[in-house]
Amino acid sequence: MIKKSINTVVVLIVIISCKSFHSGENHISTINENKESGIQVTYGVAQGKGNDIKRTEFSKDVEEMAKNINAEMPNLEFNLLCTKNKSVFKLVDKLEKDDSFNYKMATLFFGDNNKTYFINRTEKEYFYKTEFDGQTYYIDISDTGNLWQLTNEKKIIDNYTCYLAHFKKKIISARTGKEEEQSFSAWYAPEIPYSFGPFQLFGLPGLIMEGHIGRKMYFVKKITFLENVKINSQKDIQKTPLDVLEKKAKSNAVSKTFNQ
Repeated sequence: MIKKSINTVVVLIVIISCKSFHSGENHISTINENKESGIQVTYGVAQGKGNDIKRTEFSKDVEEMAKNINAEMPNLEFNLLCTKNKSVFKLVDKLEKDDSFNYKMATLFFGDNNKTYFINRTEKEYFYKTEFDGQTYYIDISDTGNLWQLTNEKKIIDNYTCYLAHFKKKIISARTGKEEEQSFSAWYAPEIPYSFGPFQLFGLPGLIMEGHIGRKMYFVKKITFLENVKINSQKDIQKTPLDVLEKKAKSNAVSKTFNQ
């Protein structure tokens, strides 16, 4: 029964991540000669009410594994570098953690499995880079920036007046492996005129200070204002529809499970 429960978790992980473990590049951009102003933002992650990993139908061993994975959340940090029209976002690599199973699992559940997100508003490029089954894929996320519903609700975060926006989107559920509707929300600060945030959250009239994706909350830990920023363009990249990658992930997960 324990083995069956663990296999279930593995199948769901593969479906969610759509890639194998991969540390990625240590440097996501360069700061040099272009002399374009921008900001660098460090985000942390916390878990809201409920638990995306722990489920009552799993064994105590699997619940203990979930507890250990949740304990790695304070070790996860994310870097957003952006100018007025470009941004790149990814998990901060921590070499001392590379050999930790629980840390790697935490990057799956809370770090979107170390995907790198690129946005170029000038060239209308919105996608993330991921790897699956030894291949690199670029997945289009252009629809996200058009889904926001703005509200008048506001609160103060780090002395900035922030406003709430939200939307819902179909995703592959971590619990069932099936398509479900997930909630996204963000508190953005118009005083910081950069239309970016963590992961696929972008397109608001101000920096996202706090973003909610399902039960996970991503929050600003540090903002550094920069004078000289360069973000390399990502041109002539062939995009892959997300549903194509999801079908491959499901097929591989089922095949590996039955061949064990």
